[in-house]
Amino acid sequence: MTSTPARRRDLAILCGVVVLLMSAVSLANLSVPVLANSSMHATSTELTWFVDAYVIAFACLLLPAEMIGARFGEERVLLAGLALFGFASAVALFATGMPVLIGCRALAGLGAGLALPQTLSILLHRGGTMRQATIVAAWTASTSLAGVVGNGLGGPLVAASGWRSAFAVTAPLALLAIVLVVTAVGLRARPNAHAPLDLAGTGFFVTAAVAALVAVIEAPTLLATPGLLALPVVVAALSAVGFVISQRRASHPLLHLAVFRDPIVRAASLGIAATFIGLFTLFSLHAHLVQTVRGLSAGISGLSLVPISVAMFIVTYATVPLVHRWGLGRIVAAGLLTSSVGFGGVILWGASGSFLLYLAALVVIGIGGGLCSSPLSTRLTMSYGRHGGRAGAGINSTLRELASAGGVGVAGVALAFAIPAGSSSSGAAAVASASVGAFWFVVVVQVVSLAAMAIDARILPLWRHRRDRGR
Repeated sequence: MTSTPARRRDLAILCGVVVLLMSAVSLANLSVPVLANSSMHATSTELTWFVDAYVIAFACLLLPAEMIGARFGEERVLLAGLALFGFASAVALFATGMPVLIGCRALAGLGAGLALPQTLSILLHRGGTMRQATIVAAWTASTSLAGVVGNGLGGPLVAASGWRSAFAVTAPLALLAIVLVVTAVGLRARPNAHAPLDLAGTGFFVTAAVAALVAVIEAPTLLATPGLLALPVVVAALSAVGFVISQRRASHPLLHLAVFRDPIVRAASLGIAATFIGLFTLFSLHAHLVQTVRGLSAGISGLSLVPISVAMFIVTYATVPLVHRWGLGRIVAAGLLTSSVGFGGVILWGASGSFLLYLAALVVIGIGGGLCSSPLSTRLTMSYGRHGGRAGAGINSTLRELASAGGVGVAGVALAFAIPAGSSSSGAAAVASASVGAFWFVVVVQVVSLAAMAIDARILPLWRHRRDRGR
């Protein structure tokens, strides 16, 4: 970026790409209750895979995507990912069965996984005098804006035109994004045939992540046959061991494991995981609570999530001066505690009682998520880059998406246990019960994560304002 207007233009376009890719998750969540009552006759497990196929594929490609971007050029990989995302969305528009629809969602997730890390990498490499913290804050805020767009526009759209309308919108928007990237952002990064690719590490990582999430999502079904449940668990464990060994031996590893010796990186990773597990457990169950339990429309379901997204968007920008003044530890602690209080409100008013109090609880969760998301992502991105990673975009995005997939899995497991096997519809009482259990799990995860961050002696300096300020 050679000028301030050029930097702002590229920032706007690339953050717009982030909004497009991330809003696809919100659109899927809002489509689930509508899809459950459609001619597709989807089961609860199929509905979970409908949401998670995108997120899993997305998450598995985020780390390798940085190396792929270096080899073939970041802008070119961004365009390839957008093309794949748009093609899969177009095919999904005409799907007549759940297997095809789930496959299209996975293909779209692969495209999004290729594209998303390139947006942050391009911005950081072209940033010029623009502060990295400002760039990451803007990029992170765009993920919150995706919630506003996906829920605020997607809810009424799905309510008015059905679940296919979500794909009818995303396909042409992907084409528009391609045109803007080509004509405005340009293709500055040249392919580097000598840039390393860690194929072994990628294989182990993808296998471990997919197997672990299969075990979580399919657990209610596989519990009747423990041997089958043990299979993905064993595969995930062995692949994780293989991944660690391969990363230690590789001269150019997919993930620099040494970076996790840094207490800030460990704390940021744990905080991001706890935050996004909570957020996506909520996002996955919200549509069920509003539509199935309260009997409201998909439009209201989407619009009622706008306040949490707006709160996150506003607070995300406010955290840059807040962290400078009060220190990262205090802000993150306040964020996780605020989020836990919000989930307590959702437990009380999510399925019954005042809908306004439920919305207020969502806003509280949004404030907590905003306090955690941007500063933790900024520290993780910058710290990883200093310890040998490229831009740190891949590790930050991967953690967010794996945690998001975990949150969707938690919601799916709770619903699968509450709803009889083979059922294609869900009862209000079962959904309400499943939601309460899932939200209590989130509260425990966030409180335990905060305690772990505070107790670990090597992380304690993170909580001292003066020392943290200079980091």
